[in-house]
Amino acid sequence: MLLEQLDGVRLVQPDLVQSHLDQRVDLQDRIPGALRLGPSDVGLAVNDLQPTITALAAFRSQYDAWLSRYNAAATAQGAKFDPTLYLQQREDLVQSMRDTLKRSISAKGMLRFDTHVQTEKKFMKVAVD
Repeated sequence: MLLEQLDGVRLVQPDLVQSHLDQRVDLQDRIPGALRLGPSDVGLAVNDLQPTITALAAFRSQYDAWLSRYNAAATAQGAKFDPTLYLQQREDLVQSMRDTLKRSISAKGMLRFDTHVQTEKKFMKVAVD
């Protein structure tokens, strides 16, 4: 490996959730294009876009708070850290967002959203100890 290839590489702390690896949705701009939720990305109907963006923005806020709690606990407890409770909280948070979407968008929109998420998961990277 050449030294130039290492530019930008940094050490990963395996006990901490790396937010850029754990998720692929970018909510910085909160617009469909930035979310990769535009009609060409997911195939959502226009009526489904705003409720999806609203649900994902709320999810991102809650996820960021969860991530802060998880990382603080992992740092404070070190090797004694048991992530079980935090991982269940994350699963509950994801399920809550999915339930909100199911109530807010069409069945066809939800199917397309699920398909898009599953496709995106193929490209996710997870840090392993």
